[in-house]
Amino acid sequence: MGSHTGDVPGFATHIARLPKLGVGIFVGYNDDKSAGLVSTTVIYRLLDDLLGLDPIDWEERLITRRLRGSSSFIPMPDDQRPAPPITSLTGRYRDDGYGSLELVALDDPHRFDQSFMSSFAAGTSIQSYIAAISQVTTAQPGLSEPLLFAHTGKLFVSTYIFTHFDGPIFNVTMIDVKQDSIGELTAHATGSSSAVFVDSEGGGFGMFENFWGGRYGKAAVEEGIQEEAEVWFNKVQ
Repeated sequence: MGSHTGDVPGFATHIARLPKLGVGIFVGYNDDKSAGLVSTTVIYRLLDDLLGLDPIDWEERLITRRLRGSSSFIPMPDDQRPAPPITSLTGRYRDDGYGSLELVALDDPHRFDQSFMSSFAAGTSIQSYIAAISQVTTAQPGLSEPLLFAHTGKLFVSTYIFTHFDGPIFNVTMIDVKQDSIGELTAHATGSSSAVFVDSEGGGFGMFENFWGGRYGKAAVEEGIQEEAEVWFNKVQ
């Protein structure tokens, strides 16, 4: 059997082929987060029927067991340490692989580099962009000030939202923003990770918790951050 998967934000596909039997299966899924587990479960169940095999509870084996072992949402600590000063967080950062990010306060959009707006229809305002991503942030649990954001064209997302978790540690929500045929902007979260900020030796932040798209991400640390991070952004301005 041969199979292949593919996805874009909000949609995923899974194709399986058994050429000798003249069988092909296509599964389309209107989600790109749990699509891998669900589509594989569907395909394996169909193959059991097609090949006359004793049925296996693939939902239990592939989905339930995975969810049972997943970590739950971690609430803010009761003794939450304050965030670093906002002035030490905002600014331009760079990684050679992921390029530059301009990190700004969500309530201070006039400082944001608006050159990326050229990717939208003429007349689209930065205010409409902020409104679209704000709909996502207000729907996320456990957000804490300060809120910062950065535009990017990497990882199939357009925006990173940084929300304070504890001390120098921030939660990062990855957001994709689309524009429909009448010019309306919509946004949806496509993933999450963590960032740990460093204010010494020029400053920067390290990205953890599956930022680079691997199956298992590194847990955030507060020592040796630059060496341990999945991706390190130097502060350049």
